[in-house]
Amino acid sequence: MHEQVSEYYGKTIKKTEDLKYEACVVGGEETKHHKQILAKVSPKVIESFYGCGSPIPDPLEGTISVDLGSGTGRDCFVISALAGKTGHVIGVDMTQEQIDVANEAIAYHKEHIPEASPIEFRKGFIEDLHTANIPDNFADVVVSNCVINLSPQKKNVFKEIYRVLKDGGELHFSDVFSDRSLPKAAREDKVLVGECIGNAMDINTFIAYMLSVGFKNFRVVTSRVLNLPQFPPELIEPGTVFWSITISAFKGVNQPEWKHDIVVYKGGIPGSPEVYKLDSNHSFKVGEKVPVYSNIAEILSTKRYSPFFDINKDETREAPDPVPSFMEVVFASEASNGTGCCCCGSGNCC
Repeated sequence: MHEQVSEYYGKTIKKTEDLKYEACVVGGEETKHHKQILAKVSPKVIESFYGCGSPIPDPLEGTISVDLGSGTGRDCFVISALAGKTGHVIGVDMTQEQIDVANEAIAYHKEHIPEASPIEFRKGFIEDLHTANIPDNFADVVVSNCVINLSPQKKNVFKEIYRVLKDGGELHFSDVFSDRSLPKAAREDKVLVGECIGNAMDINTFIAYMLSVGFKNFRVVTSRVLNLPQFPPELIEPGTVFWSITISAFKGVNQPEWKHDIVVYKGGIPGSPEVYKLDSNHSFKVGEKVPVYSNIAEILSTKRYSPFFDINKDETREAPDPVPSFMEVVFASEASNGTGCCCCGSGNCC
């Protein structure tokens, strides 16, 4: 499958307009300050971007970030600008044609964003990041944009992500998911696979993989149902739902408990002068005291976030209402799209 995918993105698809379906097209989730950076990225990089979300978390100053399936480098260049001079960005891709475009754009990047961090692009496989010389406990952040679905060994990808993340490091990625396992015919269809549909992860298998490699808590950042045409039933079963979901998971963060943590956002995160949105369930206004469960307190205590938040205990506070589960958030996006709600084994239907 590696050769098939590499050929599709190296030779068949040359620019965004060549894509046949919306699965590999970003849904407009970029923040205002990310869009300002994108305006300075090489046009050649922008026109050959294939992504289904905006998996770039703030803050990133001074971080080491790894982009899996970096393609022509669009997200890497944005992250580099956000990380600044003290950060470092590595893009990993298996397709030489895309790496060549990315490398050609580095000089343009340095000229237009001189304050950006060093950036490099390495050839390798996301199922084995040793092929790109990525060591253990290396990255503060790992991102990926509509790439993991293309892998024939997805569990290995998540194992590698867990390996290369530092304790407290974040996996922040966007990808295409389905509400059921897809048939062999879909997984072998060159166009459907290349368009991030045929080999999409079913949501229950994804959850099982994440738990098995060590991620104990992961959260939906954004979720939307993809508007795709009806496919032949031998390829895609009628009624199958596909989502584009952006997900955040921190290495070492445990399941939520109520430990009387009260959080106050002090401001200062780029692009969030008044309100910071951590995920679909958690937004913080400057100066507002917000009770949070232990997993969120753990996240906001990490090196990236601690300068921007005060966290204290208030033993008199009762536990807030439980936040919607991962699956409840996903199914809520399905219901809001008018497609109804399906039931599955993991999580609760809404």
